[in-house]
Amino acid sequence: MLEIACSTYAYIGLPLGEAFSRIRADGFEYAELVLHDSPEWGHLRPADIMKDPDGAAGRVKMAEDESGIRVLASTVSLFENIAWQRGEFEAVCRFLRDLRIHIATIPAGRGNENMEMFRLRDLRDLAAKYGVMLAVEPQSMMNWGNSLYILPYEAASFAQEETGHRLTLDTGHLLHAGTRQEDWTQIFKWIVHIHLRDACQASGESQVPYGDGLLDLKSLVKNLRTAGYAGSFTVEYLNGWEEGVKLDAVRESGRLRDALVEALESKT
Repeated sequence: MLEIACSTYAYIGLPLGEAFSRIRADGFEYAELVLHDSPEWGHLRPADIMKDPDGAAGRVKMAEDESGIRVLASTVSLFENIAWQRGEFEAVCRFLRDLRIHIATIPAGRGNENMEMFRLRDLRDLAAKYGVMLAVEPQSMMNWGNSLYILPYEAASFAQEETGHRLTLDTGHLLHAGTRQEDWTQIFKWIVHIHLRDACQASGESQVPYGDGLLDLKSLVKNLRTAGYAGSFTVEYLNGWEEGVKLDAVRESGRLRDALVEALESKT
């Protein structure tokens, strides 16, 4: 069985230790740790990790030990084309290495493509220095528009041309951007991690209760199996997302996890 984590996005507002304990009590063995500049979205800030990396790593280790949760991967929020965040990202990579977290997902940028390719190449090489695999996630956000590489053929072209780049497939962003699920197979070759949630294309429906959106989970799992996907999954519902459909992020995380387990165990 492939590893399935729950994003700490669903438990925003709780202290880190309590969030991990809740994730474990809700039936998950793994968590994906969100690192974000805003405490409204992440349990740790990259700037704080840079100031006290040992203290930050100690907090996570203690939370893991007390809850029985293991951190499987991390989502790292970075502003594009801000030079001083390179130092923060390097500190984050050291932090992830010390915690034996090997995948860091960052969002693709929305600016000039040449500058973005240079930025991602630099961050990819910096992460590799610490044994961390950088995974780029194309995103669709209603307030800011689509990132680069949101269309599967664009992402495939980027990963093919830029040797060594890997991708995180986010079903919510791709569905919200209006991409067709059958086209996602174009990027399976470069996928190392998957963020799962249901969504629709309509404004405000970047996350909806599982079963109310466009996600065909059984078909996705079948196609991943055919492609030989051996990576991990994170169920990623966001608590406190005030724009769009109101839902219980914790409940939906559990429902989608159960459906994913059933699909993975199915022989058809």
